[in-house]
Amino acid sequence: MRKIVLYIAMSLDGYIADKNGGIDWLNGQEENASLPDTYSRFIRNVDTVKIQFTAQDPCILAKRLRKEPGKNIWICGGADIVRQLMRENLIDVYHICIIPVILGDGIRLFNQTANHINLKLTDNLTYNGITELVYERR
Repeated sequence: MRKIVLYIAMSLDGYIADKNGGIDWLNGQEENASLPDTYSRFIRNVDTVKIQFTAQDPCILAKRLRKEPGKNIWICGGADIVRQLMRENLIDVYHICIIPVILGDGIRLFNQTANHINLKLTDNLTYNGITELVYERR
């Protein structure tokens, strides 16, 4: 069965966008350094010919795609979609890039949840002050 993988960047205090929905803070965290192709590296591996747009409920779509043959299903951004998938316990892998900035306000990645989601750390990497953490659902 295919895994559903969340791939997202967030501030040290847990925000994925500033209070205006902006993500300019993702670049230039250290002098002469920028976010090292985090999303570009992912996008380079995507076959854009096969991209399809849909208005289907993300949980229904994820459940259907998970059963079909193919590679893992990657979710890149969008707090509302992430929260919907979390409510249904559909995310198998949380691949989170922690950016060394404290925004103080904005759009949170994680809100209150009705149930615990137990995770285990399976990988981590640090570069340019950024820490990538990979957790899998237990």
